[in-house]
Amino acid sequence: MEINFEEVKPSDEISIKTENSLYSFSVEEPEQRKGILTGGTLGNQRREAVLVSSIEGDGRAGTKAFTELKTGARALFFMTAKNGIERLITSVITHLSHLKSKRDARRAA
Repeated sequence: MEINFEEVKPSDEISIKTENSLYSFSVEEPEQRKGILTGGTLGNQRREAVLVSSIEGDGRAGTKAFTELKTGARALFFMTAKNGIERLITSVITHLSHLKSKRDARRAA
């Protein structure tokens, strides 16, 4: 499965299940792939994060502009920290789900 960020709207939720963890990414600014990340090694802690890129299973980051997240890859996030920026790289993604904002569904109705 793939999630194309050109189709992601503010307040959408992306669930990222990896070999080792489950993360939730609440999207605030889809154009910048910015939002709130929880789960995995973060536990219930909510962290401002930017989804920087998708890293292929062989460890190579894509060279073209990042627009999608897909199973079989790993996600690279940068998160705000007290003394700068921290990075988080997930294990290999085994399942993705994209929950569209209810607010967006009401606008379409």
